[in-house]
Amino acid sequence: MKRRRLVCTFGGGGGGAAGFQRARAELYGQTSEFELVGGFDKDEYACKAFEYMTGVPQVRIDAREVTPGMMREFYGEEAPFALFGSPPCQGASKLLSTAKSRTAKYELLNELALVNTRLILDAWPDSPPAFVLYENVPNITSRAPGVLREVRRLLKSAGYVLQDGYHEARHVGNLAQRRKRWFLVARNPRKVPAFLYLPPHQPGKVCGDVLNELPMPGDTTGGPMHELPAISALNWWRLWAIPAGGDWRDLLPQDGTPRRARFRRHHVERWTEPSVTIGGTGSNGPCGVADPRAEEPARFKGSLGVLRSDEPAGAVTAEAYPSTGRFAIADERSLLGMRINPTAPANHYVVADQGGIAPTVTTATRSGNGAPSYAAPVPLQLEPQAGNAQRHYDKYAVRPWSAEALTVHGATRVGSGAQSIAQPLEAKGYRGAWGVLAADGEAGTVTGNARPATGPFSYAAPVPLELVPEQKCFDKGYAVIDREREPSHAIAATSSVGCGTYSITDRVPEPLDLALRCQPHAGAYGVIGDVAPTVIAAAKIDNSAAAIADPKPVAPPFVVLSHEQAKLVADGHVRAPFAVVDPARPNEPLAIVDDMQRPPYRWVEAEEKNGKRVRRKEVVPLVLISEDGTWHRPLTTLELAVLQGMPWRHNGAPLDFGEGATKQRQLIGNAVPLPVGTAIADQMLRAGLASDQGCFFLFGGGSGLWVRPEHRAALLQAGVRRVRQEDVGKLAPGEVAILDDRAPRIRGRRRRGRDRNRTAPVVEALSQVAVQ
Repeated sequence: MKRRRLVCTFGGGGGGAAGFQRARAELYGQTSEFELVGGFDKDEYACKAFEYMTGVPQVRIDAREVTPGMMREFYGEEAPFALFGSPPCQGASKLLSTAKSRTAKYELLNELALVNTRLILDAWPDSPPAFVLYENVPNITSRAPGVLREVRRLLKSAGYVLQDGYHEARHVGNLAQRRKRWFLVARNPRKVPAFLYLPPHQPGKVCGDVLNELPMPGDTTGGPMHELPAISALNWWRLWAIPAGGDWRDLLPQDGTPRRARFRRHHVERWTEPSVTIGGTGSNGPCGVADPRAEEPARFKGSLGVLRSDEPAGAVTAEAYPSTGRFAIADERSLLGMRINPTAPANHYVVADQGGIAPTVTTATRSGNGAPSYAAPVPLQLEPQAGNAQRHYDKYAVRPWSAEALTVHGATRVGSGAQSIAQPLEAKGYRGAWGVLAADGEAGTVTGNARPATGPFSYAAPVPLELVPEQKCFDKGYAVIDREREPSHAIAATSSVGCGTYSITDRVPEPLDLALRCQPHAGAYGVIGDVAPTVIAAAKIDNSAAAIADPKPVAPPFVVLSHEQAKLVADGHVRAPFAVVDPARPNEPLAIVDDMQRPPYRWVEAEEKNGKRVRRKEVVPLVLISEDGTWHRPLTTLELAVLQGMPWRHNGAPLDFGEGATKQRQLIGNAVPLPVGTAIADQMLRAGLASDQGCFFLFGGGSGLWVRPEHRAALLQAGVRRVRQEDVGKLAPGEVAILDDRAPRIRGRRRRGRDRNRTAPVVEALSQVAVQ
């Protein structure tokens, strides 16, 4: 194993460096890998993350303060084999206006690539590194063209052959995101005469390929970086309304104007599509994803409720209503600040104020095209009006089941006496109610009110004909073996239940034996009732009553609302404040929305350090089922890291860069994806192995040459020729050759002009290699 030294300038959080560490190359019995020496970066947080990802410390220093002597002190008197750098890209980003990019601050950032190139060549002037690689955003070619020209000039003057251009990182590292980047690769032909090839073209993944391997957001096994952000209730409904694959512009009226392709803020990605480029902390990157696993976190599907106003401040009570209950109608134009149905009339489903002016009465006065509804102050008149006869005693009263009835008089109506009764549920019904008739028996008399509750109007249907095989089965087909009395039949090649006896009557497992086999202490495994017993020094469940029956259920981590329920809120039928409640426990809301501009929450009891129990607010994520049946939710910080090719578990624990989500996301967005670094490093190591063996090769497993070949005349003068793979061992010591490496032979074509007289097959072959 030959280890080649690597230095990462502008190392950042160590994404690209960790990718280089994973690279391994093998060529004709020899293997090689990279040894990371270190790097430098100005950001202290990035330096900590670099060491966390790679296990190698990174020097915290400004690139302009590094001297050639410091480079040799940090990384050795001998130049490393490869030097990889990703200078800051803020000045070249398209998110920055052209005018602002020309300010002194960002021009200095764009010059760092030139500063670093001079530093490398001055630190090791006699023997510079074998490879120098730069990575940046594509717009750097238009924002800093003069800087790149000077970088190319310096590298060429030092003897490097180079090529720079754009590459789709998704196909380089098989990522689940679209990430177009600019790369510059310079090769020192004195140290590596072999060609450097592009990495193999990968098909790329989609969001679901990588996100499906993670636990659900909020699961403790995902670590602190897998928590959903605490967004407001309004933003939860905005994500719900944005269609999968769309962004914030879908919330605006569609007036036919073309949409800009740039600045896709608050983008919701499809589960079956690759993500947009992972950015920093802004909203221009992937904001959310349409998660089809909407039913997985559904421990409870709540009902919409209305907070009670007759309770003192701070009380947590609510009244539960069904999802299709009676709610006040509101103007559809007030759809959480978004217009979902721009074609609706202006007064669509409006409720007019009783003290206001009614809108114009049109021909068709329906609630869908005008405002023919008004807010009545008294929805129902239960008391007698003036001038009417005095009401009877116990009018509209309901008598208990166990009490005596009132006097029966001539006018037996509910409005004239207590002629209603509270019948318990256990009262007997009709004779034979809910009965089931035998399939071969006789049915009873069919009455006008023939329902299962009034008689036996159900019957036991025979086995459906669909269970009978349509074709003749094999002998013993669908048979079941008696495990106690008969052996198994011969196992055939096609062992399915339809062609033999491949089923067995499996014995039901024995119940768990909870009996104790020893004499326990008094009170062992006891469950505390009202009063707890004396607490002893070593109180455990097997020596005292140290358990309690807690009647309070655990609140679900997610609160789920169906599409119809979420639409009631979006359409304005339900306005804040409202709650999501369990109808069985309406006084303990699972989620409270008292302000659409704030995150949903619920009250939980917590214990402080002094042992005092207090109530505090806990943010609750909302699972709002969108129209497409998926959960449009924000991406967690851990999911962004996984989309960048980082492992979600590192050093035996969930990935955690520490600090807050803002710094974490900025670090992840600036990182070079790990698989991209590995794919590039593999090709560098392969070229190094080929150079050590004294041979070239025409096909390196990639998708074409990365660095352009030298002049054809120089190759001929060096004695380059084509050699078959099996003849490699016959080469004389020090002889240079081109190795075929089992690639298909590239045949030259006759061309017009001066190329017609070319005779060397190797030159003809090289001229046909696609340079990418």
